[in-house]
Amino acid sequence: MFSIREMTGADLDHVLALREDWLGGEPETSVRPESVVRWFGAYCGNDRACALVARINDVCVGYCLISWHRHPTMTGTLAEIDEIHVAQAWSRQGIGRQLVDRARKMLEAKIDGLTAIRARVDRQDDDARAFWRALGYEHFALEYMDYLD
Repeated sequence: MFSIREMTGADLDHVLALREDWLGGEPETSVRPESVVRWFGAYCGNDRACALVARINDVCVGYCLISWHRHPTMTGTLAEIDEIHVAQAWSRQGIGRQLVDRARKMLEAKIDGLTAIRARVDRQDDDARAFWRALGYEHFALEYMDYLD
């Protein structure tokens, strides 16, 4: 059985290793860019963001990064699931669904005036799109992004 809780600084290396494995890196030998370490670390103890980790015994098997801000055009607050991942060996066992469910409950408890929860996915990632549809999320918009170096 797995457990889900808020991420602490002690989880950071485990979460980053899980992410590197997902992105095809070599967790044992890779040098983590300082910007990535700062980005993930900023979710701990932040009053506008948090992260959840899913663990089985002492092994991190999934995580969910969440942030929120005032909605730019509506009254209230918009929450965003910035990133979610479950290790391949543990996928399709309800862990991702439980991470999203726990995130939603936490957001509803923490934020007065929560108006929406948004999750962005790669339009070519059929599995991710199916995951969000199965959770009741609706396809809303197509976004274009220019990543600046």
